[in-house]
Amino acid sequence: MFAVGFILFGTTQLLPQYTQTLLGYDATHAGFVISPGGFAVMAMMPLVGYLVTHYQPKWLIAFGMLIEGCSLIYMTNFDTQSSFATIAWARCFQAAGLAFLFVPINTAAYNGLPKGKTNNASALINLARNLGGSFGVSLANTMLIRRAQFHQNRLLSTSNFNNTSYQQTINSFTHTLSQRGLNPVVAAQRAVAVLYQSVQNQASMLSYIDVFKTLGVAAFCMIGLALFLKKIPRGEAAHVRH
Repeated sequence: MFAVGFILFGTTQLLPQYTQTLLGYDATHAGFVISPGGFAVMAMMPLVGYLVTHYQPKWLIAFGMLIEGCSLIYMTNFDTQSSFATIAWARCFQAAGLAFLFVPINTAAYNGLPKGKTNNASALINLARNLGGSFGVSLANTMLIRRAQFHQNRLLSTSNFNNTSYQQTINSFTHTLSQRGLNPVVAAQRAVAVLYQSVQNQASMLSYIDVFKTLGVAAFCMIGLALFLKKIPRGEAAHVRH
């Protein structure tokens, strides 16, 4: 459950931030991007409720983590031109995996507990999810800033007048701005500013990709951990879930 909170809250914070800072979405449209994921979870819940009575929860948890990992690796294909539909479908893909986690994790957690301790177990589960969410958001933001600085430094190391591509790009921007009526000196300054902004955007995009990849690897690692959960005797899953 800690891992679920870590991944869920981390990506819930990252996706709207990504669309607002790099794609120019307003807060409303950034919220619409992740909204379809809620419907995906609702649609999958009846299926998961059926499966948890026929299969071991640990297999469902492992499958859910597999979907989470694959969806996050898919998100590493995002760029500064990604469409609304691409991002929304990626979120739905991820949310489908979350549906395979909540019910099976609770089923496995409550199995074998005396009735008098279920409230304590519920409190611990909620604590783990909230702690995971806090860690996920903090780590994602910290990593985002540090990786953006790393990529920016690396990109700027080749952005100088000794680089032929850099010179050609600056000259092209300067020529375009001069044709729009700007003074050649001002046009040259604007060209450098435009290129620097482009470098910043690319560095930021690469940092988002790094975070998605890290969260994806974390999800894959949880698959192995899920397999260590105890087996629930056949027929008890429905009772535990109830």
